[in-house]
Amino acid sequence: VPMLLSSRYVPRPLLQLDGWMWGIRQAFPEELSLRDDDQLSFLPQVLERHGYSTALFTDHYAFRRETALGRQFETLYNSPSPRPLSDKRVVSRAIQWVRKNRLDKFFMYLHIVAPHGDYPPKDTDAGFLSGFGKDRIEEVRRKVSDPRNKGPVLQKWSQDEIAVLLGLYDSSLRHVDGLVGELYAALEELHLARNTIFLVTSDHGENLGEHGQIFHGGTPWDSVLHIPLILVYPPLIPPGTRAGGLVEAVDIFPTLLDLAGIPLPHGKF
Repeated sequence: VPMLLSSRYVPRPLLQLDGWMWGIRQAFPEELSLRDDDQLSFLPQVLERHGYSTALFTDHYAFRRETALGRQFETLYNSPSPRPLSDKRVVSRAIQWVRKNRLDKFFMYLHIVAPHGDYPPKDTDAGFLSGFGKDRIEEVRRKVSDPRNKGPVLQKWSQDEIAVLLGLYDSSLRHVDGLVGELYAALEELHLARNTIFLVTSDHGENLGEHGQIFHGGTPWDSVLHIPLILVYPPLIPPGTRAGGLVEAVDIFPTLLDLAGIPLPHGKF
């Protein structure tokens, strides 16, 4: 996420996942040595300087207003309640915000957490888990929610359990796909779709048994690095266009500015 929003490989941490006590952030030595360079810019800040309203909508527990990430946006809405109700609420609020700001230039970052364990029940489950019993599915849900069953621990997982895990993951992806569709349908309803740059991507992939791993940490294999990148912008991107070159998260910031006709910050690139 910091790479995406700053186009820097090693910016200072934006999320501060390491904990808070009494409203004060804990810091570790390895990050205290990091310093922002003089040309460091963040995408929402650059767009705000060019007259854009900016907003972040999420159900991620760490995306808080007091973090460096939260301070990048004018509006921040976070609903970290039990999924999948939280992500539906987040998308609904995002659509409300678009309706309110439809006459202005706006940048919205929507971050949905659903493709992460423990994969709570969803309406999409039936299409991916019909061959497994309810008790077996709940057993795998409980198993994947336990941190002791994540990482290089494949010996703890049977092939049957992996099959259920794959079904849970695919169901979560289909669930999120539907939410993204609701947002895009709202843009079409408001006659904004043609003139709005719409980007779908992820901050990482997932190991679901590959390389003996469960979860997305560890060694950067393709299962973690190979993520979707979908851009929709009818004025400049013909439907069906495919780019075969290597693309990284650091490319997104300058690409969006280029499509929007906004000059890159001086000295940054």
